[in-house]
Amino acid sequence: MRQPFSDTDKLKAIAKYRITKGVGRLENWWSSKYNLPPNHHLFLERSIGSLNIEMYIELFLKKEELELDLENASGKEYSEVLNRLRKVNEALGESYSEDLLIDKWEKEIAEGKLPNLEER
Repeated sequence: MRQPFSDTDKLKAIAKYRITKGVGRLENWWSSKYNLPPNHHLFLERSIGSLNIEMYIELFLKKEELELDLENASGKEYSEVLNRLRKVNEALGESYSEDLLIDKWEKEIAEGKLPNLEER
Protein backbone atom coordinates (compact mmCIF):
# COMPACT_ATOMS: atom_id res chain seq x y z
CA MET A 1 0.00 0.00 0.00
CA ARG A 2 1.29 3.43 -0.92
CA GLN A 3 2.06 5.92 1.85
CA PRO A 4 -0.01 9.13 1.73
CA PHE A 5 1.87 12.20 0.58
CA SER A 6 1.96 14.60 3.50
CA ASP A 7 4.43 17.30 2.55
CA THR A 8 2.00 20.20 2.43
CA ASP A 9 4.72 22.81 1.84
CA LYS A 10 5.81 21.08 -1.37
CA LEU A 11 2.23 20.83 -2.56
CA LYS A 12 1.69 24.53 -1.88
CA ALA A 13 4.89 25.42 -3.74
CA ILE A 14 3.81 23.36 -6.74
CA ALA A 15 0.36 24.99 -6.71
CA LYS A 16 1.87 28.48 -6.46
CA TYR A 17 4.22 27.74 -9.35
CA ARG A 18 1.37 26.43 -11.52
CA ILE A 19 -0.69 29.57 -10.86
CA THR A 20 2.07 31.93 -11.96
CA LYS A 21 4.06 30.01 -14.60
CA GLY A 22 3.61 28.06 -17.79
CA VAL A 23 0.46 26.29 -18.85
CA GLY A 24 -1.05 26.54 -15.37
CA ARG A 25 -0.94 30.31 -15.66
CA LEU A 26 -2.72 30.15 -19.02
CA GLU A 27 -5.30 27.73 -17.63
CA ASN A 28 -6.09 30.07 -14.74
CA TRP A 29 -6.27 33.16 -16.95
CA TRP A 30 -8.45 31.43 -19.58
CA SER A 31 -10.77 29.88 -16.99
CA SER A 32 -11.24 33.25 -15.27
CA LYS A 33 -11.88 35.06 -18.55
CA TYR A 34 -14.34 32.61 -20.09
CA ASN A 35 -15.73 31.03 -16.91
CA LEU A 36 -15.01 27.57 -18.33
CA PRO A 37 -12.74 24.77 -17.07
CA PRO A 38 -9.28 24.46 -18.64
CA ASN A 39 -10.18 20.99 -19.93
CA HIS A 40 -12.88 22.53 -22.15
CA HIS A 41 -12.42 21.82 -25.87
CA LEU A 42 -12.25 25.56 -26.68
CA PHE A 43 -9.10 25.81 -24.54
CA LEU A 44 -7.58 22.51 -25.63
CA GLU A 45 -7.99 23.28 -29.35
CA ARG A 46 -5.94 26.48 -29.14
CA SER A 47 -2.16 26.59 -29.35
CA ILE A 48 -0.10 27.74 -26.38
CA GLY A 49 1.27 30.56 -28.56
CA SER A 50 -2.20 31.77 -29.48
CA LEU A 51 -3.32 31.72 -25.85
CA ASN A 52 -0.19 33.57 -24.73
CA ILE A 53 -0.68 36.27 -27.36
CA GLU A 54 -4.29 36.81 -26.30
CA MET A 55 -3.28 36.98 -22.64
CA TYR A 56 -0.42 39.42 -23.28
CA ILE A 57 -2.59 41.68 -25.42
CA GLU A 58 -5.05 41.94 -22.54
CA LEU A 59 -2.25 42.59 -20.06
CA PHE A 60 -0.69 45.35 -22.19
CA LEU A 61 -4.08 47.02 -22.69
CA LYS A 62 -4.80 46.78 -18.96
CA LYS A 63 -1.36 48.24 -18.18
CA GLU A 64 -2.02 51.19 -20.47
CA GLU A 65 -5.40 51.79 -18.85
CA LEU A 66 -3.98 51.61 -15.32
CA GLU A 67 -1.12 53.98 -16.15
CA LEU A 68 -3.66 56.57 -17.31
CA ASP A 69 -5.75 55.98 -14.18
CA LEU A 70 -2.63 56.40 -12.05
CA GLU A 71 -1.93 59.84 -13.51
CA ASN A 72 -5.37 61.05 -12.39
CA ALA A 73 -5.55 59.21 -9.06
CA SER A 74 -4.71 60.52 -5.60
CA GLY A 75 -4.70 59.29 -2.03
CA LYS A 76 -6.15 55.85 -1.39
CA GLU A 77 -7.24 55.47 -5.01
CA TYR A 78 -3.62 56.02 -6.11
CA SER A 79 -2.44 53.17 -3.86
CA GLU A 80 -5.13 50.83 -5.16
CA VAL A 81 -4.37 51.60 -8.81
CA LEU A 82 -0.64 51.27 -8.13
CA ASN A 83 -1.16 47.82 -6.60
CA ARG A 84 -3.23 46.68 -9.59
CA LEU A 85 -0.55 48.03 -11.93
CA ARG A 86 2.15 46.15 -10.00
CA LYS A 87 0.23 42.89 -10.45
CA VAL A 88 -0.09 43.50 -14.19
CA ASN A 89 3.61 44.32 -14.44
CA GLU A 90 4.50 41.17 -12.50
CA ALA A 91 2.38 39.15 -14.92
CA LEU A 92 4.27 40.80 -17.78
CA GLY A 93 7.58 40.14 -16.05
CA GLU A 94 8.31 43.83 -15.60
CA SER A 95 9.46 45.56 -12.46
CA TYR A 96 7.72 48.65 -11.19
CA SER A 97 8.78 51.21 -8.64
CA GLU A 98 6.64 53.86 -7.02
CA ASP A 99 8.35 56.57 -9.06
CA LEU A 100 6.86 56.88 -12.54
CA LEU A 101 9.72 59.09 -13.73
CA ILE A 102 12.35 56.50 -12.77
CA ASP A 103 10.28 53.83 -14.49
CA LYS A 104 10.14 56.01 -17.61
CA TRP A 105 13.93 56.48 -17.55
CA GLU A 106 14.49 52.73 -17.08
CA LYS A 107 12.21 52.00 -20.03
CA GLU A 108 14.06 54.53 -22.22
CA ILE A 109 17.43 53.05 -21.25
CA ALA A 110 16.15 49.54 -22.03
CA GLU A 111 15.10 50.83 -25.47
CA GLY A 112 18.62 52.19 -26.03
CA LYS A 113 17.58 55.83 -25.62
CA LEU A 114 19.29 58.43 -23.46
CA PRO A 115 16.75 59.67 -20.90
CA ASN A 116 16.42 63.34 -20.00
CA LEU A 117 17.69 63.26 -16.41
CA GLU A 118 16.78 66.94 -15.98
CA GLU A 119 13.11 66.07 -16.42
CA ARG A 120 10.94 66.41 -13.33
